[in-house]
Amino acid sequence: MATKGHDNDAAVIGSADSKCGNITIKNATINLESVSGCYGVGIGVGKNQSLVSDSGENIVIENCYIKDNSAWDRHAASIGAGTSSKINNITIKNSEIHGGAIGGSDNNNQLFDFKCVGDITIEGSIIDANTRYGHRAAIGSSLYSGVGTITITNSNVTAKTESGAAIGTGGYTSQSSS
Repeated sequence: MATKGHDNDAAVIGSADSKCGNITIKNATINLESVSGCYGVGIGVGKNQSLVSDSGENIVIENCYIKDNSAWDRHAASIGAGTSSKINNITIKNSEIHGGAIGGSDNNNQLFDFKCVGDITIEGSIIDANTRYGHRAAIGSSLYSGVGTITITNSNVTAKTESGAAIGTGGYTSQSSS
């Protein structure tokens, strides 16, 4: 499946400006692409969801191959919460994922110091997560926000970032990991 987002703040798969329920993707090959300068994620919750509604629920990805071909100047994560949004939990099992951040997007919420991502669990997967723009972790949360527990088991992970921890938080938050 190839998907391309057109709304600058909406997720390619997920929500635009309304609450996002659970997203479950199993046994699929997905090529994502969003527009340059985008604030919405590839898979998850679009921009500003925490101001409109509670949050996104859970993202579960199992037995999938996902490649995010989006421009490197995109502000949002490949999988997770868009700018000023939050997602409860992200679970990735037995999958191969290549693209941007997994978790929070750049400058996730400057107004409300909070966790933009609950727990992130990665099991038996190959992950290549890179952020070349903004203050965010390649796996975790972004600037001004925290993340719950990050658990990575039996996986091969490459996590690169220009600013922030490769795995953890993007910086400037009073929220600590659980």
